[in-house]
Amino acid sequence: MSADLSKEVIKKLGVSEDISILNGNHFSLSTGDFITPDVSTRVIMIAAQAEPKEEILAHLLKIAPAGCKISYRIYEKGLMKLLNRDFFA
Repeated sequence: MSADLSKEVIKKLGVSEDISILNGNHFSLSTGDFITPDVSTRVIMIAAQAEPKEEILAHLLKIAPAGCKISYRIYEKGLMKLLNRDFFA
C-alpha cells in the first residue's frame, strides 16, 4: 500500500521518469531490478518501516550497481508510532 501511494505522489509531482518505486524485500530483489539499458540507478532508499534493516542492507550491498548510494530512514520511536499504522493494530 505504501508503495502504491508513493507511486501516486511521484506521478503527481511529475518526476515518475526520474524515480522508480520497487515493492519487494531483500529476498525478491536482484541486480536486474536496478540495472536496465536505459536507467542508471544512483540511489536506493530503504523504507523506514522495512525490517530487518541489517539483512536488507547486507543484501543490497551485494546486488547494488557500482557507485550506487544506499539510504535508509530511522525514525525515533515516537514518530515511528505515528507513521506505522500497524503499531496500533
